[in-house]
Amino acid sequence: MEYRQLGKTDLIVSRICFGCWQLSPRFWGEVPLEPWHAALKKSVDLGVNFIDTADAYGDGYAEESLGDFLKKEGLRDKFILATKFYWNFQGE
Repeated sequence: MEYRQLGKTDLIVSRICFGCWQLSPRFWGEVPLEPWHAALKKSVDLGVNFIDTADAYGDGYAEESLGDFLKKEGLRDKFILATKFYWNFQGE
């Protein structure tokens, strides 16, 4: 795996980032967690240390599922997490 400095920070991240958008029932319907968990575990084996997520991915479902998984597996210290937010899911 190749790594790069993240902007002007002291963080060193893998050039490949594991994205969590696919874990969004709002877009994809029911998403089974087992294949997703297996892919995250494999990403650790391959040297990926960078995860991208957002509260808009499944209205928070991706972030919650990711947090639960990282805590359960004791993997939180293996990753640098990038997130973003969107403040209006429902519209007016």
